[in-house]
Amino acid sequence: VIAGYTAELSPDHTDTLTAKMNLATTLDSKIDAAEIQCLYEEVIEGYTHTLGVTHCDTLLAMSNLALFLKDLERLPEARVLYEQVIDGYEATMGPEHTETLAVKSSLAVVFKKSGETLEARVLFTEVVACYKTVLGSAHPDTQRAMGNLAVVLYDLGQRAKDDGNPHTAAGLFREAAGLWELQYGAEDADVLRCRTEAAELEQ
Repeated sequence: VIAGYTAELSPDHTDTLTAKMNLATTLDSKIDAAEIQCLYEEVIEGYTHTLGVTHCDTLLAMSNLALFLKDLERLPEARVLYEQVIDGYEATMGPEHTETLAVKSSLAVVFKKSGETLEARVLFTEVVACYKTVLGSAHPDTQRAMGNLAVVLYDLGQRAKDDGNPHTAAGLFREAAGLWELQYGAEDADVLRCRTEAAELEQ
C-alpha cells in the first residue's frame, strides 16, 4: 500500500503518511523498533513539510513517537518530543485543551519515571486543576490524573519520611489520601494506609 501511494501520489502525500503511521502502530516494538522509529520520523518529516510543524497531524505523529520512546524507556528523547508537542498544542489549541493536557500528563509520567518527582508533582497538579475546570472532577481523565498525582505525593511522602521530615511527610500522605478518597471512597486501602502513615508521624 505504501509503495503504491508513494508511486502514484508522492512520499509526502497525506495518504502515504497515514499509511506509514498505521503501519508503525501495528508493528511489534520488541521486534521492529528501528523500523517503527524510522516510519514515525518519516511521517513527522512529511507532515512538517506538507502541513507545518504545528498541524494536528504532525503533532499527533510526534506524540506517537514520544509514546513509543517512553515505552522503550528512552525517556530523554521522549521528553524532548513531548515538550515540542505541548508547545504546538498550546499555540494552536490553548493550554487547557484536552489534547494539551493529555500530553502534559504523559510528560509528567516521563518525569516520574526519570526520578524527577518534584517536576512530576508540579505538572500533575496543573493537569488536575485544568481537567477539573474543563471536564469536572468526576470525568475519567480527571480521575486518572488525580490518581497519578496521588502516587507522586505518596512517593514524596516516603522520601520525606526517610529523610527525617515527619511534618512534611504527613502533609504529603494526607494530600495523597484526599485525592484517592475522591476516587475510591474513605475505606479504600490506599486511603487508609496514607492516613495511618500520617497519624503515626504526627504522634
